[in-house]
Amino acid sequence: MTGNEPVRFREGAERRRKPMPTALAVGTLPAAGVPAGKARLMAAGQRPVAPAAFAEPSGTPAWRTVPSWFLVAGADQEAIPPAAEQAMALRAGSRTEVIRGASHTVLVSHPDATAHGIEAAARATS
Repeated sequence: MTGNEPVRFREGAERRRKPMPTALAVGTLPAAGVPAGKARLMAAGQRPVAPAAFAEPSGTPAWRTVPSWFLVAGADQEAIPPAAEQAMALRAGSRTEVIRGASHTVLVSHPDATAHGIEAAARATS
C-alpha cells in the first residue's frame, strides 16, 4: 500500500457516513476563521489518511498516565462536533477550554488561545 488508496468501508457503511471534506477550503467550516492565503497553504499540504492508520494498533494511550489539555473547537460542525471533542477530553481527564466560534482549525485560527493552553500545560508540569 502506498497510503494513497481510498479508504474502504464495510459494505453499506458508506451510506451511513457523512463524507469528510477532502481538502480545507477557503471560507468553509473546516478552515473558517483562517486567512485565505493560509487556508490555501494548508489545503495544498493536506494528504489523505493512510489506510494503515485505521488498521495498526496504537498501544496504551498516553492520556491514561500523562496529564493532558484540550482545546475544543466550539463551532466545528464538519470534522469533529464540539460534543464529541468534549467527550474525548472528559474520557482523557483533560483540562479543557472551549473556544467559542472556532472551526476545526482552532490551533491556527486562535493562536493566542493555543499559546495560552501550551503555556498553562508547561507551567503545570514543570
